[in-house]
Amino acid sequence: MRALLLLGAVMIASGAQAQRLDTLRMSCAQARDAVARAGAIVLNSGPDIYDRYVSDRRFCSLGDVTEQAFAPTRDSAMCPVGGLCKTPDSVRRLDEWD
Repeated sequence: MRALLLLGAVMIASGAQAQRLDTLRMSCAQARDAVARAGAIVLNSGPDIYDRYVSDRRFCSLGDVTEQAFAPTRDSAMCPVGGLCKTPDSVRRLDEWD
């Protein structure tokens, strides 16, 4: 029974990962369009590298802000695909590193 449950969990995880779009196989315009159409979407940008990108603050938790995010695409090393949701405290702490 345990083996069956484990197999099911692995299959579900594999299926979810396979459905993510890979920015390295997309043009910058395609990646930006995917974020704009979905509002919020998880995109892969390499093996085991992914993030949740949003088109605007409406897709973040209450109190969060958006921070411009870049992802590598087929035609750009730093494509401005959308934003990342951040808590104001984490944004402030990141700014203190400057």
